[in-house]
Amino acid sequence: MIRLQPSCSRGIRLLAAAALLAFGQTPRAVFAQETKDGPPEVAEKMSEAWSRIVPVADPPDAKFGEWRFGVQDGWLLAERRTGEGEVEWKIVLAKVVGDEPPEIVVDRPPPGGQVRGVRRAADGTVTETTIPRPTGPIPGSLRLSYRDARYFVRDGFATLRCLREPKTGEEPWPKLEAPPRDPKGFGSGMSASRTAILSHYVSNSWINVMAGPQGSMSVAGPRRAPSMAADCLVRLLHVDLREGGPLRTSGNETANVTVGQWFVIDDGDLLVAKRLAGWRLPNELLARARREPAFGAKLATEKLGGSPAPELSGETWFHTEPPPTWQSLRGKPVLLVLFDLRQPSFAPLVPPLLALQEMYGKQGLVIVGVHANAPRDEVEKRLTEQDIMFPVLIDDGKTIERYIVGYSACVLIDRDGKVVSIYSNSLTPPAEIETLLPAE
Repeated sequence: MIRLQPSCSRGIRLLAAAALLAFGQTPRAVFAQETKDGPPEVAEKMSEAWSRIVPVADPPDAKFGEWRFGVQDGWLLAERRTGEGEVEWKIVLAKVVGDEPPEIVVDRPPPGGQVRGVRRAADGTVTETTIPRPTGPIPGSLRLSYRDARYFVRDGFATLRCLREPKTGEEPWPKLEAPPRDPKGFGSGMSASRTAILSHYVSNSWINVMAGPQGSMSVAGPRRAPSMAADCLVRLLHVDLREGGPLRTSGNETANVTVGQWFVIDDGDLLVAKRLAGWRLPNELLARARREPAFGAKLATEKLGGSPAPELSGETWFHTEPPPTWQSLRGKPVLLVLFDLRQPSFAPLVPPLLALQEMYGKQGLVIVGVHANAPRDEVEKRLTEQDIMFPVLIDDGKTIERYIVGYSACVLIDRDGKVVSIYSNSLTPPAEIETLLPAE
């Protein structure tokens, strides 16, 4: 049974059995896919072939991913995947008993219109008010209940809770395999309670936590390293957002893994996690880059270094006709300057920047500026006051997102149009610029 709250059902239909996708380690559990012939004919009764796929957001937005449910080796499994197909969490929930399917409810407020609420004043008085609903696709939250709500999964925007059937080390269940570990991950570790064990490690730049019963511990390998047959996998946090101290583990009544405000707690059947959803990662990285210029420069260099320079985005240019493009600049080294003349941090960089233009402009260096979004008249006045005469674009907001680093930054681009280096709150060193200039 699948239910969508009030008007959430718009754009979501039961998914059809047109193609089969493997679930977990074996192809025994499969998923029904949507067909062009309308709602699919799928068995409502639980069996080894029972499955469902539920989008996290209404089409056409796919970045929020989907929830998947299926049966494998007689157990009900649930998972959430990103829009790119990566597993965010996966749970071996409970043994299948009888033929009654789980109840699946997705809560998704409809876009547009008004939402009624209350506002509390400083003196304690409460007044009723309305606020606009968000527009566009909205991620949903999931409530899955199985066997008369004895076992459940609750997946909100940042919190995952599940009550799963307790398991021992001897009984068979579809044990989850860990994704490959990063060769240069920050390490791994375990914490344990009387009934549960949590293991954490880095895979594909994400901190992953796997949970399993005490009895699932085993010893393997030439160094007798411990391994764990898990029944829960949670992708907790991206390593680039690991702030607020070290990763901590503890155990007693519950096993805990904590990274700043992000955590997983498990006592063997009840697991609670506050995790970073994959669709939020770009915005979270950009927010940290703006707070920490050094991190922004490091992140931008790792992401963009050696790659073609991202396109610039905006409508208003100064001091150039026609506007330059990376194609028209091919064959010349370019110093791209991202700046905001309203920020005091950029003022000390203007004189040395103009000196670089005077020193290397005749040798082929092209300086291109991107100013933060601001009124045209204001930007033009400030450029004149600072004697800035190189081409400058008023950013529409997309450029700074593509370059990650934030304003008050310099991006050096070689004659092939590829990013060489990125500096934040400082200019590119002259010696580095000289390596790209044509020999005299």
